[in-house]
Amino acid sequence: MEYKKDNRWVNDMEFYICELETKDKDKFYIALEDNIKGISNEYIKKNLNSNFLGYAKYNNYLYPVVTIPLDMEFYLNYFLIYDTYAFGVTAVLNKIKIENFEKFNDKMFELYPELNIYTGYITYEDSTIFIFNMENIKKKMPNRIIVKEKKEKKKIKQKKTIYFLIDNKFVIKNEDVITIINKNNFCYFRFDDYIGFIEYKNQVYPVKEIDDKGNWILLIKDKGYLFKRINQIYGKVIEDTEKQFFKSNNLILPILE
Repeated sequence: MEYKKDNRWVNDMEFYICELETKDKDKFYIALEDNIKGISNEYIKKNLNSNFLGYAKYNNYLYPVVTIPLDMEFYLNYFLIYDTYAFGVTAVLNKIKIENFEKFNDKMFELYPELNIYTGYITYEDSTIFIFNMENIKKKMPNRIIVKEKKEKKKIKQKKTIYFLIDNKFVIKNEDVITIINKNNFCYFRFDDYIGFIEYKNQVYPVKEIDDKGNWILLIKDKGYLFKRINQIYGKVIEDTEKQFFKSNNLILPILE
């Protein structure tokens, strides 16, 4: 039997053999036309129209979902995506090519009106599989029901760097500070630009002096600073050829690194 598709007469037809399982564990098998865009397993249960069950997502578009119109509740795991809708099934078993199929005539529909949802049947692995009539769906589906999914733009939170002013002389980034400790365990021993050492978590840090009357030591990755006062400061970083500075109002201060 010849079959007309896209205004061309061809001898071969391709179908997907699909399984539909009810919540009562009954199983049905149907054949669906192959002219699909793809298969999706993403389902959004949102019924905006009584003609369909929800949406299947495919390539950022949402296609209204239909399935075989029997008075039963099915497990729908996969969705064959056609031009204007998606057909839900429990499983896609195989894709086959056939040369002909047995088509139901008007007399058969008069005797068995429940067969109106099918166009005919094929034989697959010694079983009779009904071919679902996709044209009936196209007639019942509303126009322009496919919608493009809106992607929410993710707002990238920029981490704000906090800066501290040390004794009105230097600025340091919060993330560079390991800790601030009391100078009680500080050991004075002057050498080079350092005034002594302090131990913290089994590591010894050489210490420089910002204020000789300070009671606190600020530790960064490889050294410490003896200081008296610390406050948060607001402004912006300015770049020099060799080092960074921090500008706040009329103050321009070096950044400790």
